Amino acid sequence: MNPSTSTLKVVIVEDNASLNDIYKTRLEMLGYQCFSAYDGEQALSVIETELPNLVLLDLMVPKIAGDQILATMRAHPWGKDIKVLVISNLNEADAPAGLREHGIEGYAVKANLSNDDIDKLVDDILKPAGQDEAVDLEAASPQLVTVPADEATAAPTMSTPAVPATNGDRITSFLTFAAGGAQAVELYTRVFKNSKTDHVMVNPDGHLLHASFELDGHQFMAMDGGPTFSFADGLSLFVSCSDQAEVDYYWEALTANGGTPGRCGWLKDPYGVSWQIIPTALSRLMMQPDPAASGRVMEAMLQMNKLDIAALEQAADS
Repeated sequence: MNPSTSTLKVVIVEDNASLNDIYKTRLEMLGYQCFSAYDGEQALSVIETELPNLVLLDLMVPKIAGDQILATMRAHPWGKDIKVLVISNLNEADAPAGLREHGIEGYAVKANLSNDDIDKLVDDILKPAGQDEAVDLEAASPQLVTVPADEATAAPTMSTPAVPATNGDRITSFLTFAAGGAQAVELYTRVFKNSKTDHVMVNPDGHLLHASFELDGHQFMAMDGGPTFSFADGLSLFVSCSDQAEVDYYWEALTANGGTPGRCGWLKDPYGVSWQIIPTALSRLMMQPDPAASGRVMEAMLQMNKLDIAALEQAADS
């Protein structure tokens, strides 16, 4: 704990419980006293009670919006001098007017922020007088502080090195689990052999704050979002298999321990994510010049759960 921050209070106004938890965990590790609020009414109550040195303010929270929270603070003696940093999904140009006039220390867009950026920004704002100029982090470059995979059951640590979040990929698949995300990441990186875990950040109770990992060269992120999150059938992960052995391997591995087989090569793993386990032979058989043979392959496939290459080839040749 940093003795210079141990008496400083930060109220985090953020309705995304996982994100709120990430901010709180990291800032407490820096020595700040942190208090969470998940809607506008709760935020005003906590702010008036605790009189924090800084409020991290999301604009889009339930009950009372962030700009109204700020206006209410400034209208009362207890809130007129409290420092406020706005952290929002909105670009500042799209945010409600008047935020700067009410007095904020800075405005940051969540998509442009890493965990390191949040830490540094709070430290900079709460420095001694004379170093409190407003900060704008809209152009911040994303990085993530990592926790090695073998420390996934421990609390996050600040001493581990920063690595790029996406390994250079522009598009990353982000999986938000209701719960059990850390176990899902362990399953996926075990099943897919050409895989690695960049970092896993979990609370002591096992709640996944954030993970970055790679499956066969494709980058993923994951977190636990709570009971309001679930996966829909409209989005699935497609696995191309070179032969029947690969089909069998992935099918068995992903349906074991609570997974659910589906029709036509589809399945749900134990954590609710949909997968398609598809042999490359299917495209060859479906796209052959003979439409009658393609029709027989389609008919055979529609009767299958796990796809059977030999049976599909037999249908094409019959």
